[in-house]
Amino acid sequence: SIYNYWAFGCSVDEYFYLGFYKKTTKEKNKYITHKKRLNLIYSINDYNLRHVCDDKYETYELLKPYFLRDVIKITGIDDFSLFKDFTKKHKDFVVKPNKFCGAVGVYFETIENKDVEACFKNILEKNSYADSIIIEELIVQDDALACFHPNSINAIRLTTVRRNNSVYILHPWIKVGANNTFVASAIMGGFDAGVDEKTGIIVTDGYGELGEIYKLHPNSKIKLKGYQIPKWKDLVKLSIKLANLMPTGINYIGWDFVLTSKGWCVMEANFSGDCMWQLYFEKGFLSEYEEVLGVPHSDKFWWAK
Repeated sequence: SIYNYWAFGCSVDEYFYLGFYKKTTKEKNKYITHKKRLNLIYSINDYNLRHVCDDKYETYELLKPYFLRDVIKITGIDDFSLFKDFTKKHKDFVVKPNKFCGAVGVYFETIENKDVEACFKNILEKNSYADSIIIEELIVQDDALACFHPNSINAIRLTTVRRNNSVYILHPWIKVGANNTFVASAIMGGFDAGVDEKTGIIVTDGYGELGEIYKLHPNSKIKLKGYQIPKWKDLVKLSIKLANLMPTGINYIGWDFVLTSKGWCVMEANFSGDCMWQLYFEKGFLSEYEEVLGVPHSDKFWWAK
């Protein structure tokens, strides 16, 4: 895995879930690996603007009308009154350490039958490693996607690339939880399945990062391939609108969207979103990626820089 990192820019987790241990050099060179992806993204995204997406509350303030829920930011004990007012409206909520990715530290919380101040102090203690904490109103997802696994918020990852006054959509996928996990993530026991960008129909089986392949959801037994995601045209239209609302220096975003009874809402925006379609299509997409991003010849010797 160390060799593959330096030779191909492949991270340790990619080495396993993309199966690099069984691929030839020719095959590996066709993949968008971690380091190649970052180098390509930073050619169209201004690194100095990462904070717009990495700071979850900053994203919320920029796109508040499209979140369809209340969000507050907690920085310390002085924010108790803010938290207390929030919990008067929302007994159940989600806690997220701000500026973290990969669903690290995300969990469900409730103040039902709890002392509000004790709950607040417990949240601060649990997240003492973070400089700020995000408290979000719980998203109530539509039954059409909740049916797969009601315990998790099953989101659509949709990547937009803004270039030459156009917005391109790259291989969306659905992120589904399993086995009572709260977070729908292939990192945390869930799986991903590819969605056709034109029709919104799931076109692959579900793929986990430990090599699992699911034709049916392991809990609900719903068949994945062929399932129609509702209101797909609305989602495509929204993603293009949001891509054009981002600052000029941010042209690549990995969006997470959730379908609610009020329509699609933004869960979060990722400055350097991953390319998990290589997992479920079982092949590399580097040449297509370079073409869409408008960077036709990535430097294979990225590490020399």
